[in-house]
Amino acid sequence: MSHTLPDEPAGRNALLRIDVLIPLAVALLVLAYLLMGVQRAAKTAELARFDFDAFGKIAVSEDGRVKPLDTVARNALLLVSQKQSLKDDMLLPGDNGVERDAVVWLAELIAGRPEAFERKVIRIDDPDVLGLMGKTPEDGKFYSLNDLNRPAKTGDTPVFAEIDRLSREAQGVRDDQRSRFQEHVLGLRSQIGTMMALQSMARPYVIPPVEKGQDWAP
Repeated sequence: MSHTLPDEPAGRNALLRIDVLIPLAVALLVLAYLLMGVQRAAKTAELARFDFDAFGKIAVSEDGRVKPLDTVARNALLLVSQKQSLKDDMLLPGDNGVERDAVVWLAELIAGRPEAFERKVIRIDDPDVLGLMGKTPEDGKFYSLNDLNRPAKTGDTPVFAEIDRLSREAQGVRDDQRSRFQEHVLGLRSQIGTMMALQSMARPYVIPPVEKGQDWAP
């Protein structure tokens, strides 16, 4: 969202400070997490070096409400996987079997770490949607962004691109006339979109208003 700068120099300076300092603070948090990747310590010790509790308490705006990042992370992970923490198949070998909070997943997404694309956090229940990937329910219900970037069973097009095409077709069908398959395609497209919006920081909004009447900004 765009903002109108205040006429007063003091107000303008305040807005410039907030526009610079808030993104800088988030960038520094992400940088600290990235730097953790070069540590030779064990994964548990590596995580202990980063204050995820403080990161999760950062106030942001989503859906018109101010809430902590931890809440955003848990709600988003719940939408994507129907779970509020990283466990079971979502864990990677380097996690040493230790359950991870949703805010760790969010930090990985924002930082663009490889783990974020390898974690099997996307739940897919429909057998026909699984069929697009050459999978069956017996192969499991949880898949990663990397899994969805592989060619679909129907050709060389990545699964994600095929889901995007099918979801646009489904959107042109009346709600009461959509098939089960189309509803699940739309649901999967929403799950992927949620992750991409978080990864690009298109949501939630992190820059607070400086004056009354102004809006939060991404």
